[in-house]
Amino acid sequence: MKRIITLCIIISAAELFCISLRDIPGIIASNSLPLKKQRLELQSREIEIGNQLLRFTPNLVASGGMYHDTNYNWAVSGGVSSTLTVSQDIFFDQAVERLTYENFKTAYLQFYQSELYDTYALYVTALKDRISLEIALSNEQLSKKQYEFVASKKQSGNASELDLINALAEYDNDIYTSELSRINAQSSLSKLAQKLELNTITILEDVPAGMPLTPITASNTLIPAQRVFAAVSIASNSLSIEETRRLQTALRRFAPFISVTGTADLVRHTYTTAAEAWVRNNSLDLSLGVSFNLPIWGRNEVLGKLQQTDLAIQRAKTDIELAAKNTKKELEESVLFHNNKTALLNVSRQRLKSAELNTKMMAESYRLGVSSLIDFYQSEKSYREAKRDLAFLTYDVLLLKLNIGKLLDDTMRFLPK
Repeated sequence: MKRIITLCIIISAAELFCISLRDIPGIIASNSLPLKKQRLELQSREIEIGNQLLRFTPNLVASGGMYHDTNYNWAVSGGVSSTLTVSQDIFFDQAVERLTYENFKTAYLQFYQSELYDTYALYVTALKDRISLEIALSNEQLSKKQYEFVASKKQSGNASELDLINALAEYDNDIYTSELSRINAQSSLSKLAQKLELNTITILEDVPAGMPLTPITASNTLIPAQRVFAAVSIASNSLSIEETRRLQTALRRFAPFISVTGTADLVRHTYTTAAEAWVRNNSLDLSLGVSFNLPIWGRNEVLGKLQQTDLAIQRAKTDIELAAKNTKKELEESVLFHNNKTALLNVSRQRLKSAELNTKMMAESYRLGVSSLIDFYQSEKSYREAKRDLAFLTYDVLLLKLNIGKLLDDTMRFLPK
């Protein structure tokens, strides 16, 4: 089924943006403020990771000064010094930083996929509300004609007061439904515009042409998912972080803490005495120091940290199992719902064909005087409702495809390229 539906609400006199499903990823990437905030944080962490090697380079400091005392002696000194200190902790800290960065990067990509899906959900809601409004307005017109028809029949004595009241009640109900549908359509489109950080938007497309409306098998979803679950990746990195910290803590308890410091100083002194005889003195000092600390008794502080780290490792392993289990369960449920909705689509298509045929037969029957105009109007309402239900089912299948893709870290995976 392929339809082109236009939803438009004028919020301000700003530029009108025409939005389709394919436009959403680019708009989210450029306009989403929460995503932008996380992207800036990710870039900051990338800089920190890129500068890790600089910690193994010595610093360089230049110094100088001029001095004078009461004996009219002058002294000028200047020099360059360099120091490098390396300890075993730096290697553990860098490993933890890299794993933390990978977790943040994965979380950022996962958040982007969630932002995509949430926006698509608002998009589909706006389409549903729009088609509901179209059906409601059509039903309102039919109810109005039906009420006018019953009123004319009552004037001629062919309808009772109760028939007129029933027709009026149905007309009033459809007026209310139309107004409620109009409010919902405006609200859903406004929410979508706010999500996209835009003012005035028009939706030009609903279901992509060529979107497969067939069941999804486990072979092309669950098996790849075992390798790409973002939640499992984050939990696995968290486990590696805790294991690294445990090793670091254990080494502090059972192995000496080693620190290596190297310095190089190049100093030039120039000074004079009262006799104005300048003297120069140059010196180059090099030093290398190695220090270590071996804990003997620390009131079991390290042992307590090791026990806490062991518990953290157990929690991390549990998180991995839960992440895999929960994501797989959600994926299986989404695939099941998708396949059930897809199967229901075939039934809904047949229902629409039957409703369309019934409307044509009722029109012919009314023309021949066999059926009443009211029966014909009711058949038209049933046809429109069947058409709406089929559209809603198609939207539900679209959303389920997007949700399955999101769980696989690629929201648009099952949409046509």
